Amino acid sequence: MNGLSSPVSLTQLLVAREQRQQQQQVLLKQWQVPLLSVTAVTPGPIKNNTVYQQIMHIAAQAIKQQLAQHRLTVLYSEQHNLITGEEHYYCVSGTADKLKQWMVYLEETHPLGRLWDIDVLDIPRGILSRRQFGYQARRCLLCEQSAHYCARAKQHSVDELYQAITDLLARYDA
Repeated sequence: MNGLSSPVSLTQLLVAREQRQQQQQVLLKQWQVPLLSVTAVTPGPIKNNTVYQQIMHIAAQAIKQQLAQHRLTVLYSEQHNLITGEEHYYCVSGTADKLKQWMVYLEETHPLGRLWDIDVLDIPRGILSRRQFGYQARRCLLCEQSAHYCARAKQHSVDELYQAITDLLARYDA
């Protein structure tokens, strides 16, 4: 893998997750509107490299286009380029329920959508789950099992998963 960053430890990942959750709460309280919190699917110890940065750049473009299509305004946004991966935040006008539906649609229909984790949060409910809206769990990049199952069971090697990611990106760029 041609990584720009060093491998990330479990401790670093847990700290980053906690800091992300804290930042989400700060933004929700400050803006009082639904929040999009976006990361890339990054199997293995390398969480930030040129491939993942390109995936996040494309995600940002697609999200902004989707929001514009539905005449929603981004009131505030910020991006963090961390060793644990890029994180993007968008405070958006509109309802969280509609945002979740549109973001799931984007994840499921965009050629790279499977490589994005777009969380929608609001103040009373926190993170809105796919299940709350009747959507199926996300599928594995390599097989038809749920992504959660394959990750837990370590069904596929990191190299296989990374190859699937780079293949998707190459087909998109072609």
